[in-house]
Amino acid sequence: MQGLDGGEGEAAGPAEAPGQGLVSRRLLMIGATYLVASLSFIIILPLLTKNLTAAEYGTWVLVLAAVTLSPLVVDLGLPGAMVRFMAAESEREKVQEGFYSVLLVCLGTASVTAVVLALLAPFIAVGALSGQEDVIRLMAVVIFIDCIMAVVYNYFRTFQRIKLYSGFITLQTLLLVAFLAVTLLSGMGLHGAVLSLLVSHAIIMVAMLALVVGKLGLRRPDFSRVRGFLGFGVPMIPGDLSDWALISSDRYLIGLILGVAFVGYYNPGYGLAVMILMMVNPLRFLLPSVLAVHFDSGGLDRVRAYLRASLKYFLLLAIPASVGLGLLSRDLLLALTTPEIASEGYMVTPILAMAMVLYGAQVILAQVLIVEKQTKKLGSVMAVTAVLNIVMNLVLLPWMGIMGAAFSTLVSFGFALVATGRLSSSYIHVEVDLVAVGKVLLATALMGFVLWLMVLNDLQEGLVGIIGAISVGVGVYFGATLLLGTLSKREYRFFWGLIRGETSIDEIELGEPT
Repeated sequence: MQGLDGGEGEAAGPAEAPGQGLVSRRLLMIGATYLVASLSFIIILPLLTKNLTAAEYGTWVLVLAAVTLSPLVVDLGLPGAMVRFMAAESEREKVQEGFYSVLLVCLGTASVTAVVLALLAPFIAVGALSGQEDVIRLMAVVIFIDCIMAVVYNYFRTFQRIKLYSGFITLQTLLLVAFLAVTLLSGMGLHGAVLSLLVSHAIIMVAMLALVVGKLGLRRPDFSRVRGFLGFGVPMIPGDLSDWALISSDRYLIGLILGVAFVGYYNPGYGLAVMILMMVNPLRFLLPSVLAVHFDSGGLDRVRAYLRASLKYFLLLAIPASVGLGLLSRDLLLALTTPEIASEGYMVTPILAMAMVLYGAQVILAQVLIVEKQTKKLGSVMAVTAVLNIVMNLVLLPWMGIMGAAFSTLVSFGFALVATGRLSSSYIHVEVDLVAVGKVLLATALMGFVLWLMVLNDLQEGLVGIIGAISVGVGVYFGATLLLGTLSKREYRFFWGLIRGETSIDEIELGEPT
């Protein structure tokens, strides 16, 4: 029977470990998808900042933060549990039972949440959101839609339907950009922006549900698997909530303490730094289901190999990216936003970029605790980290302004990395190739010096000058890594074959790191 993405196998998805070259192609596809989503920031940011006031843009940021948070709590961790427990499932009836049980439970919790938010809109629309009752009601509908979308996206993720996942993510991004362009350029302001979010997500939700239901068929579930799913998923909520608090709560605290306009100053610089995570998001997407299959079949050596390679190659890209973004932040923000936002917010990017490197490494090490089903311990680490972040923000924001939020994020992510690393090593020790990391730091220092000289002597104004500087930086960095022998000949052959689709990530060497 044809799978959901047109591949071989049951509609439910393959039960075996990914075959030759398959994980490689999936990783490249997901990487390209997240690259498109990240680069859309370059289009969306000027659309928003140049057509909304700083306060309206700050409100938009707060709405997005709420929309991101809600599925993590409202869905009760069930989509994540589906990924962990159904990745190796091949029996159609069991897949139907699991999927429809999760979907209907989430449909109920999302409906209640949306109705409550809509009814409480007059009471929520105070302070920073004063007078935005209609925006809150639109946000309630978006939250309902996103809670359902999270289930379907995780279904694709569970059974590695990467073509579908990537296609819908890309289409969702393009629709949002198109609707934002229409509504903002026609003068509809903040209401138009939130309406664009609602309509673009609603189209994707309906299309995905129609496709999955059409392929999987209908079945009334008996909810026999929900209890087990909740036992895994609910303990993940504190961790997911803490994860959100680390990523988004600073925006709310800035709005409360400094005012919503400062959210508008802070977020563009934060958005630049977050682009580093596009280098770890494909791994975050693929690793849980891939590692689960190998772990459950006793392939601990393969699990270690995946994690070791993921950490090495993430650092290989993320460390120089963080330095480059930090040095070019002011020029990037001047090109993408307004002089007011650029002058107020460019200094947070270097600090936040370093924080994102730490966060990406933590995401990779956290996969050990997820595959070992130690979600309670991971949740405890992230909860402590979130509390640390909030306390530091409360102390530093009145004193240092938005720079206080940046430093709070850096320290918190550092703590999360150390704590997660210590816990994960007691289950599966992931070696760090310190020699390779040292060479990456040397190559990055050389690249940073060249970029610093270019910035010091003033870049050509606009995106053309920035693209030129980035090109020079990339050339210097990879030239230095080649001279330093950062990657072995085997790894260069591997990556070249990977790009050409001739090698598989399953060819990662199982020996000791070089």
